[in-house]
Amino acid sequence: MHPARVPSHDEVLQTFRRAGFASLTPLQRGLIPLLLKDRDAVAEVPEGAGASTAIAAPLALALRGAGPALRALIILPNAEEVGKVARAFTRFARTVRDAPAFVPLGEIEDARREQRRLEREATVIAGTAGRVIDHIRRGSLSFGSLQTVIVREPAPEDRAEFVKDVQFIVAKWTERPRIILLARPPLAEDNELVPLLHHPLTMEVQEKDGSEAALGTHVAILPDGRPSAESLARVILGMRLPPVLAFYSPRTDGREMIDLLRSRGLRAALLPPGGRQQPDRREALQALSRRALDVLLVPLATGGVAPDVEDLAPSQIVFLDIPTGPLRSPGGMLKRAAIIALGEREKDLGRLQEAIGVAFERKELPDDNALLTGAIDRVLRRIRDEDKAELARLRTRIRRQVPFLLRPLFMASLLKSQLALPSAAAGQPPRTPSGVRQRGSSAVLPQGPASEVPTLPRGQRGRFGRSSPEAGRPLRRPEAQKRQEAPRPAEGPRTPRAEPRAGGDYAQLFVSVGRNRRVYARDLTELFTEKLQLAAGDIGGVRVFDKYSFVDISRSRAEEAISRLTGLEVKGRPITVNYAKKKEEKEAK
Repeated sequence: MHPARVPSHDEVLQTFRRAGFASLTPLQRGLIPLLLKDRDAVAEVPEGAGASTAIAAPLALALRGAGPALRALIILPNAEEVGKVARAFTRFARTVRDAPAFVPLGEIEDARREQRRLEREATVIAGTAGRVIDHIRRGSLSFGSLQTVIVREPAPEDRAEFVKDVQFIVAKWTERPRIILLARPPLAEDNELVPLLHHPLTMEVQEKDGSEAALGTHVAILPDGRPSAESLARVILGMRLPPVLAFYSPRTDGREMIDLLRSRGLRAALLPPGGRQQPDRREALQALSRRALDVLLVPLATGGVAPDVEDLAPSQIVFLDIPTGPLRSPGGMLKRAAIIALGEREKDLGRLQEAIGVAFERKELPDDNALLTGAIDRVLRRIRDEDKAELARLRTRIRRQVPFLLRPLFMASLLKSQLALPSAAAGQPPRTPSGVRQRGSSAVLPQGPASEVPTLPRGQRGRFGRSSPEAGRPLRRPEAQKRQEAPRPAEGPRTPRAEPRAGGDYAQLFVSVGRNRRVYARDLTELFTEKLQLAAGDIGGVRVFDKYSFVDISRSRAEEAISRLTGLEVKGRPITVNYAKKKEEKEAK
């Protein structure tokens, strides 16, 4: 951006107010100055934290009257993100005089319509990586005047292809623009996109300011018949609260609550009795203040809040039990913090309201979706604090023991068992992938002596045509055991990728995409596995040609694959999936 066009802080605030926003969020206050500086930068931005607005406002202001040439390119992971940025940019452009022309790519299916808009005027472009590459090949994009590139990282499961696409786009630049990477927290040390930047500025993760506690309101939540500890775990994870102080009645078994909270992955502790000089008590209070704890349980005292607890000045306080008498807070802690009360009876809430002098707003307990989102975010934030050597050792163990296609299900099973979530379909047992048997609430691999499981001879080729790293090790899946025991044809062993199995339990499907769209066997395997939730033995083989491909899939899943994958966009183009025609029919035509 040209220094003469960089807006001031007051201009940004005025633009937000004209667009209908009362003030800047913490994320916007940190990210907008980073976007306005003429430096490469990396910002850790959580999902759903309002990054689209933070991107659109400074670009609309800084590129006023910049002309028709492309000055800013925003590369986004999917069409939904493109739509968010487009709506935010339109909202700010209405309040900015001589705002730059904006063109979204990938929000609609019609690439030719986008091409006509690009030919007229496009100062700011936001698009999916695949659609940007499509227009590069069409000759619709010129990067000669490009000044700023903003890259928003996708979800981890879509990351591999996204990184390749961004690297392909970077290779097409004649002159290097500045790059701003919006990374998902935590930022990995081996992030493949960071080397594309030159001495970047960094902005650490900003807490999502969407919870009731962050807004400073006092909330009363219905426990819905759940135990107090279970409700507290849902509140902390589902509302993404920072470390909280939780008051409970001395009649409640605090140790049992601690055990349940820890089983949900929360770092919890009881505040020991005593005064300031008690070492264990002082250590527990310090642990909460330095964020080494997620929750500190404090028994309700008849004389009010203890002085050393007042000194903590927490931003969030949870009442698991309603106090029966006046609750004095000499230091004013209860007046300054956002309070969450878990209670069902209006009489109890009224008593608490009188005791501390605040009004409560009724809310529901966070649902399973909010619980999952908060739990995953919390795990990601903790990775940076974990012992890297220990994590590497466990990762190696998972790679050796858990088959590649079962690893996402393996992690999902661990998360479900930790959060004790109910099955998706009430009254029906959750679907267990092939080769995995159910034990309690967690899926586990079958156990047994290694001598009872057949092994592959060393040097035999793996499932996808490459030498398998598991050669010589026991096969852990029943499907693999059946294939090993099945008699082989006289012409010798077959490589699944070279000659896919069409017949028997497999059907051969035609896919209208191939190598000329930079699609390979690994991409199709991941596509079928992710969209259809296939088990390890449901894909027999994959063959990829220039303009089309063949995939052998379990016959029972073929119709589902055709209906769900036809029309899906792959590398910027909708695909067609159908049964492959027989060779005799092709020759007849």
